[in-house]
Amino acid sequence: MQLDPLVILIACGVLIAVFVRAIWHKLSDFDVFKASFADYELLPQSLVAPAALILVLAEAAIVAGLVVPLTRPAAAIGAILLLVLYGGAIAVNLRRGRYLIDCGCGGPGQGLSWFLVARNVILAVIAAMAAMAPGLRSISVSDALILGLSVVTVWLLILASEQAAANDAHRQFIRNSRNKG
Repeated sequence: MQLDPLVILIACGVLIAVFVRAIWHKLSDFDVFKASFADYELLPQSLVAPAALILVLAEAAIVAGLVVPLTRPAAAIGAILLLVLYGGAIAVNLRRGRYLIDCGCGGPGQGLSWFLVARNVILAVIAAMAAMAPGLRSISVSDALILGLSVVTVWLLILASEQAAANDAHRQFIRNSRNKG
């Protein structure tokens, strides 16, 4: 099945923005990221640092792969796998009742929530779109404008939804604190 090349490029642009932000967040304070990663308690402590580095390298490889048309499908599949892995790690900890740890996703710290799992599922669907074969039409100048505006719009929607989720988590924390006091 083929998909309009503009849709594929929009999906790639969104994924690149998400992963670049995540890489920046992780590398800006790698020790804090490793601590957040360790808080998930999914690996022995001795494997946390090497696994954290592998995750950053995998994200960087995905970004680079999404830029090159020849490697785009493989990079998009890598993105799907990583997003499912992240969503699964979050879900495991939510099932354990561990929601007060930083997700380590990028941006302002936020605790784990089912919103983050849903976000990763949506991003995995976007990655699936990026993995599809493009239809045979060229990208016009107006398409390039639509591409830029679409990526920015989706990026702003992601940021707004994350802020709404963070605000909701903060309200719940305050409500729970008042009920215990």
